Amino acid sequence: MQEGRENQKENDLFYTCSLIDYIARKTTNTRAAVVNALGKRRLEKIYDLADVYHSDNIDRVSDDFIEETGITSGTFDNVGTCGYSIPTHWDIGKVYKRLIKQVAEYEEISVDALIRVYNSFLSEKIDDYNSSVYYENRLSTVRQAEETNRQLTTSLFHDVRTPLTTLIGYLDAAHKGIVTGEERDAYVETARQKAHDLKEYIDILFDWFKLNSNEFAMEIHRVEAAELTRKLLIDWIPIFEDKQMEYHIEIPQQPFWVKLDTDGYMRIWNNLIQNVLAHSHGDKIEILLSKQEKNMKLVLADNGVGIEKEDLKHIFERLYKCDKGRSEKGSGLGLSIVHQLVEKMDGTITVESICRKETTFTMLFPMEHER
Repeated sequence: MQEGRENQKENDLFYTCSLIDYIARKTTNTRAAVVNALGKRRLEKIYDLADVYHSDNIDRVSDDFIEETGITSGTFDNVGTCGYSIPTHWDIGKVYKRLIKQVAEYEEISVDALIRVYNSFLSEKIDDYNSSVYYENRLSTVRQAEETNRQLTTSLFHDVRTPLTTLIGYLDAAHKGIVTGEERDAYVETARQKAHDLKEYIDILFDWFKLNSNEFAMEIHRVEAAELTRKLLIDWIPIFEDKQMEYHIEIPQQPFWVKLDTDGYMRIWNNLIQNVLAHSHGDKIEILLSKQEKNMKLVLADNGVGIEKEDLKHIFERLYKCDKGRSEKGSGLGLSIVHQLVEKMDGTITVESICRKETTFTMLFPMEHER
């Protein structure tokens, strides 16, 4: 429990620092000026309620604090003067989070430590996106990314070649007459199933590469999400029944207006449900749609084998597979794709699990006002 609280504090600090950077960019002020304008009381409010603010649209949250504080436009434009690739406000949030943790090494993370860091000479260095301090770190990140991509390529080749080799083996045995009669039919059926598994893997792989390419663009529209969710889940009901899986789906009749990419939203649900069917070994699935404050809340729960505590924090990382009690089948990309798609639609996704009992995925998407 103590570890969970510490991780939550770090997440809250990360969001607070990211919001400060977002406000500074929007008002063309230094980060120190924004911190001092917000003041200790408001900073404590942001830090304490960070998980609530994080579920809302950051642009809307920043506007509220700019108006409340009366921050006016300045002349500090480190984005416009940057001669290299511009880091996101989330990138800068991570940098400040690490610094504040170091300052508060022998004490609890606090707003006082945050204020000290933002008013130090280090803040000026970080604010200068052309400084060597920043780009030495970026170079290290690039090298790390290159090594990660090399490992990714090796893993993907292995994941494609292994089932393909097995598929060819079954087909060769049937074609050459090594097996005959019912045994031959069984080999052909196994080959057919493995071909479908391979196609499913390649589809997921294609989605992942599209998501991580510079050419990827989502078509975000204002849609009525309750009806959209009903329509896409209808296709899954025969599959649940075929697998003798008990299901409970609860979607209110009232409209839920949300900005979504419909194809991406469908892929989110398909990947999550596929994950349950392939890995949970459960016989019950529950899907709930409801309203939580200004958000649409989506819950997908199963009564399967659960996920180990150590695996939970890595569950959305690409290529991560938690095979302790769960099926080895899978690409290790499905949940990574889900996480990226949810974030690209300004949503959040979390997972909770009790080993050998249940797993629950929860998603929040900001709702639009009814017209």
